[in-house]
Amino acid sequence: MMPFARYFCIFINVGLGEGANWVMLPGGMIIQRVYLGFPIGTNVRHITFPRSFTTTNYSISINWNDIGTVTTETQSPANVAVVHQTKSLTGASIWQAGPGGFNVDIIAVGY
Repeated sequence: MMPFARYFCIFINVGLGEGANWVMLPGGMIIQRVYLGFPIGTNVRHITFPRSFTTTNYSISINWNDIGTVTTETQSPANVAVVHQTKSLTGASIWQAGPGGFNVDIIAVGY
């Protein structure tokens, strides 16, 4: 068996851990995606990850997905952040400073 074929066969049979909106790399790093909407008048929402992390030492990136219904004259996205000391193995609370009607994509990376 050629070297590439041998390693490819091992990779195919071992594979990556994965599920809906998460993947675990061979070294154990977990990458997860959560979509979150902020209804009008809502400033804090709690997210639950599809898979638990093994430590709370993970990173969260919050990215604007779109701007839905807005009750003000501006279409500018509001500030967003992770609420201080809310990270757990299974989720976190996300805050936004606008009127609501916004949606965000959240990517969390850790072990």
